[in-house]
Amino acid sequence: MPMNQYLLSRAYQLFVGELNLVLWKELYLNSDHHYLRKKLLAIKYLYEGKSTKEVSKLVHCSEKKLSQWIDKFLMNGLEDLIYSPENNLHKKQKNRTCKLHEIILDWGSWQYIYDNCEKEYQRKRLLAIRYLYEGKSRRETSDLLNCNYKTLSNWIDKFISGGLEKLIEPISRD
Repeated sequence: MPMNQYLLSRAYQLFVGELNLVLWKELYLNSDHHYLRKKLLAIKYLYEGKSTKEVSKLVHCSEKKLSQWIDKFLMNGLEDLIYSPENNLHKKQKNRTCKLHEIILDWGSWQYIYDNCEKEYQRKRLLAIRYLYEGKSRRETSDLLNCNYKTLSNWIDKFISGGLEKLIEPISRD
């Protein structure tokens, strides 16, 4: 089944089902993780009748990632969508991606910095962060930007430790 047709059938199941808005609101308000709120918003938008294409643009994620969220929600509900073990949120040591998504990114600032960067390597780093916020995996992002996975991990660490400013610091040759 083509991806669009598959997504439409999954989104339709959401649309004709019921969403517990009280639980949704409680989970949304009590979640301080940007990535988890993004998942919750996606489900709510689909319930409101928005298309999968619209929702993926609104929450900055790929349609493939949205499809995974829909499947997880349809199988086990809202709580499993955000509290599943693969989110690693139950562990004290969170992985880079979870830490990254805890940071609320000001997209206006991101765009301003991106537009004013003269160096290609700086723009590449900024794009990496954008792709990750859009829901792409680290592997997908490193493939898209033609960079080493370890290099991408270093960029994520820079962003986590010092934001966009640290991410675009000039390369120093010692």
